[in-house]
Amino acid sequence: MIKYPVVKKGLAIGIILVFISTLVIPSIALDIETPLPTSRGTWLYVGGSGPGNYSSITAALQNASDNDTIYVYSGLYSEDTLKINISVSFIGQSNITTIIDYSIFIFNTKNIFLTEFSFQNHSEIIIASQNGNNVSHNTVTNTIFTNNSSGIMIGNSSYNMIINNRFDKCGIFLSPLFDLFLPSTEIDDITNTIRNNTVNGKPLVYLEDVNNRSISDAGEIILLRCMNITISQISFGIGSSLLEFIKTTDTKVTNNDFNNTILFFINSSENTIADNRFYTPYGEYHTNGLLLFDHCCNNDITHNIFSYQSLITIFMSSNNSFERNDFYRSLHFQPFIIFINADNTWQRNFWMRPRILPKIIFGAYYIPSDSKKTRTSFDVDWRPTLIPNNPIPNWIYNEQCIQQRTGQSWFQVDWMFYRDPLLPKK
Repeated sequence: MIKYPVVKKGLAIGIILVFISTLVIPSIALDIETPLPTSRGTWLYVGGSGPGNYSSITAALQNASDNDTIYVYSGLYSEDTLKINISVSFIGQSNITTIIDYSIFIFNTKNIFLTEFSFQNHSEIIIASQNGNNVSHNTVTNTIFTNNSSGIMIGNSSYNMIINNRFDKCGIFLSPLFDLFLPSTEIDDITNTIRNNTVNGKPLVYLEDVNNRSISDAGEIILLRCMNITISQISFGIGSSLLEFIKTTDTKVTNNDFNNTILFFINSSENTIADNRFYTPYGEYHTNGLLLFDHCCNNDITHNIFSYQSLITIFMSSNNSFERNDFYRSLHFQPFIIFINADNTWQRNFWMRPRILPKIIFGAYYIPSDSKKTRTSFDVDWRPTLIPNNPIPNWIYNEQCIQQRTGQSWFQVDWMFYRDPLLPKK
């Protein structure tokens, strides 16, 4: 899974209004192209059967210039990787029938406009500033993303507008990871307009610089520079991409179900993650679970359940407390990975079976001077528990919790469900 000139937002909004007021788009698929009113530059057509139409979006882009518009008729388009280096507009005939398949669109400049497409089968849009290039003020609207790895990925880019899109089994990934160690001051400058989007039929909640808010319904949540946010009693289903917390403090994530979902903290401290249930089916992404990345400190992770392949990954983060969590069966169980890490504490956790002796937790330490070299590292839970700390959920593969068993003794649990030879059987 897991890939700015400051211009007032009014200008970006104005560009969209110009498109809405000046475009006349055919309501049905015509084989003979009718000239459309020009909004910016020259219009190029893809698909259909009109004279001079291009057979692929790539071919049209290669013949386009700044401020041109590429209109794409209904059809299935496999474009591989399309790197867009000019300010151009992409308009699909319909977001139901204009399908982008197995393709990646890389926005590599500013003022790119895209609307009315359907991205499927690991197709995605990447909007990222890299190597000093200026990527900002781009717009993606009225587009559907289905069964993709991320949907839209935004890295170190500002003043983009992501509005009225639908994500199914994917979402938005907002991350400073394109410049791996982005200074905190630059995180302070990131701002985008992300609204009226859905993930798996639920709202995509995006908050910047918001304090004192409770969230009880969402398909995906992204918090940027927020404080005192409470997220509780939400079930995040398969393919919800991830929940991101960037430079966010004093936030409480409690009593949620995370099924094949990543809870991703970046440069965030003093947060509480408690009483949640993490579940990743066999064969899914091995990074699902909880990730603490880049100076996440003084977070309390307590009374959570991590089952099957849900992991804890720690990258340059310290002084976090992991207490009274329960870890269940994984084919290749590695509960956490240490990258340049120090001083996290583990105590009173349950590790798949009753334990009397301290539990050694193995991980990998990446050598800063050579990222390709690693050495074995470990931490220790000196006082693991003999019995689970939390009620044991009875998960099934299709993401539903059919029963949460409470009030039963430890040996009454159906161990065959976990298929661990070290666990006692009935």
